[in-house]
Amino acid sequence: NNILSNNRVRNNKWGIGVENGNLLVISHNVIENNSIRDIEFDGKNSVFEANVYTTARGIPHIHSVCVTDITQTSATITWATDEDSTSVVEYGPTAAYGYTATDGVTTNHRVDLSNLSPGTYHFRVLSTDSENNLEISGDFTFTTISLPTSITLEPSSFSLVSGGSREITAILRDNGGNPLSGKTISWSTTAGTITQTSMTDNLGRATATFTAPVVTQMENVTITATFAGDAGYGGSQENALCTVSPVPSTPTTLTVSPSSFTVRVGGRITLTAILLDNAGNPLPGKQIVWSTTSGSIEPMIGLTDNHGRMEVTFFAPSVSGSVEIGVMFQGDSVHARSQAIGVGTVSQPRPGTRPWIPVAVIVIIVLPTVFFFLRRKR
Repeated sequence: NNILSNNRVRNNKWGIGVENGNLLVISHNVIENNSIRDIEFDGKNSVFEANVYTTARGIPHIHSVCVTDITQTSATITWATDEDSTSVVEYGPTAAYGYTATDGVTTNHRVDLSNLSPGTYHFRVLSTDSENNLEISGDFTFTTISLPTSITLEPSSFSLVSGGSREITAILRDNGGNPLSGKTISWSTTAGTITQTSMTDNLGRATATFTAPVVTQMENVTITATFAGDAGYGGSQENALCTVSPVPSTPTTLTVSPSSFTVRVGGRITLTAILLDNAGNPLPGKQIVWSTTSGSIEPMIGLTDNHGRMEVTFFAPSVSGSVEIGVMFQGDSVHARSQAIGVGTVSQPRPGTRPWIPVAVIVIIVLPTVFFFLRRKR
């Protein structure tokens, strides 16, 4: 037996609700601007007549928040609402904001931010409708565009001998050609070693020391200087090329003695390798390697003595013919490589000859002749 009649129910959050009414009469009421339009009753035999309902306005719904046109010093914030409302942006370097920018009342909002510093900004948008309903977005961030930079290396290309060192300088500038000081330059190299990092001075210069690798043949090495960038400046990188050459070697001369020889089948002969520098000085303690096309050599590898000499024994094969003896000094970090060749003949003894025949000839023929002349002189 509840009666709600000739009343104006307006701007309620939850609308009108009557529970447990067995007979409810609602008539000639104006019910408007409630968050919940429908009126529900938990009861039977309810009567609704001649009431006026209007749509609840609620708070503006913010959506489609976007950041566009970001530069080094400015950005534009846009968003949309489902009803006309104000345009306010709170922004700053942290989520505490600290700065405010505004624009007009609309459903498609745009607020331009200017005079920004390089770095990352937090922001949120706020919209209030004509009924003072306020909607606040969550926190968003954007980062201003960094200024471009460039690195110049001095020298950009150079040469070093094996194990040599030199300084190389990186010059860091912005896109206007202005030097950037207090910036960290990282260095790397494909071979050898280099200072890992260095800091630019007031002229934008950072210096590193490069040490070339030890090489036995020419090698190209790439040296890289890198600026990773920071909140205000973009990163950049540049390469330099170093050609590394072996240390010039001192010429050497290698000979084999005798350079030619004859040996009978199955016989042996002593051979000597002699190693000298370009001034004719003996080179002691250097490794000599021997080779032969036939027969054998002992030892095959050895070191020169204090006179630059190394002796070996050549053992002739069991068949006659020619033989080539090779001898080599491979070279080292100071002395150049050299080699020599000896040529030998392996011969068969003549048939019927005996080793004692030449001695017998001397005894029978030569000695009597000597005694004859001695007796005549007396």
